[in-house]
Amino acid sequence: DGDGPYVPVAYDFVIDLDLKDNPWIVDLAKVAEFADFIKEKLGLEPSVLIAKGVQLRVTLLDLHVRAGIGKLALDVVPKAHATWAMKLAKEFKSRAGVDVVYDNEVYDAARITRLDLSYHAEIGAFALPFRPAALRRLTLEEVRERQRSEKYVLAVAKAHPGMWGRVVDAEKYLEKLRAYLRRRNIKLEIPKLPTKPRRISVGGVRSAVEEALGEIEYDARLDGFGWVEV
Repeated sequence: DGDGPYVPVAYDFVIDLDLKDNPWIVDLAKVAEFADFIKEKLGLEPSVLIAKGVQLRVTLLDLHVRAGIGKLALDVVPKAHATWAMKLAKEFKSRAGVDVVYDNEVYDAARITRLDLSYHAEIGAFALPFRPAALRRLTLEEVRERQRSEKYVLAVAKAHPGMWGRVVDAEKYLEKLRAYLRRRNIKLEIPKLPTKPRRISVGGVRSAVEEALGEIEYDARLDGFGWVEV
């Protein structure tokens, strides 16, 4: 009805896991392992949204636009994502020994799903996004405490960029999509994207880790300045 805390998912890669169907997700280290598995297979590092259950998600709109996919994303891409989710679930069970039961309806192009930082009335807490690495250091009980802390949620809201996850290997994702299109005789040439050279200062690059935003890289010459710690 337009009033709920939900957003469309047509341009995103999403795996939605309900707690009642996936009791293993109470082990957040196992959730992080699944996120790493997705990165290994698809070149996508998902954010992990924890409400009552768990949702792993990567925003792909920018990549789709740069690769010239455009309108195709509203039709073919969600079907490709559904196929990959099924394969990921099967392969992760072989590796980790857990049943990944995901919501298949999320791959409908018109589907909507929960917005990060929205209030979940059933658990009386907010939906919080985390980088996978942060989950290795947290228990579900500790996450629930953060979800119920309005002060913490507001701090995340100020810092959260409004994007889901990140594309760590665009070509790996695009090559899988090209293969999917070829198998279905869909004529679309997806070009290889140019890579940008990375500039590194004489002092090098260092990193800091924040639970919601994950690893943040910064110029080593800035070490010791307050904003790095913040």
